[in-house]
Formats: sequence, C-alpha cells, structure tokens
Amino acid sequence: MLLIIGVLLMDASVQGSHVLNQSVIYDLLPQARSRLTTVYVTTMFAGGAVGSAVGALAYEHWGWTGATLVAAAFPVLGLLFWLASRRHEAAS
Repeated sequence: MLLIIGVLLMDASVQGSHVLNQSVIYDLLPQARSRLTTVYVTTMFAGGAVGSAVGALAYEHWGWTGATLVAAAFPVLGLLFWLASRRHEAAS
C-alpha cells in the first residue's frame, strides 16, 4: 500500500513540475513557444534515457544502494549546475 501511495505522489509531483516548467518556458519568448517546447521535451526525454541507463548500470553493479545513490546524485548535480549558472549571471 505504501508503495502505491509513493508512486502516486511521485507521479503527481513530476506532472506538477512539468506544468510549472512549461509555464515558465511560455513566459520566456511567446513567439517561440513551439521551438522552446521541442527543446524542453527533447531534453526531458534524453535526460530520462540517460538516467534510466545509468540507474540500470548502477543497479547491476551495486544493487539498490547504487541505484538509489545515482538517483540522488542527479538532482544534486542539477542543483550545482543551476547555482553555478546563477553565480555566472550575477557576475555579469
């Protein structure tokens, strides 16, 4: 039962994040919505494919501990890249 609740919460969170990201993208350049959406969706798909491949390799080599650590590492790396880009923008 807890697994089902966790899956439903995770799915709702991903969908909410997707809607929020697209609303931000649509505010960037209204005349280029379709191009920006294409880049966004393509990037999401490529990121999901890379994450799945790396997660599967980690599971194969280190089991659930490795897969969990890889799953935790991706958002941390994303946060670090985001922080680095914000520092670069602030310095400009």
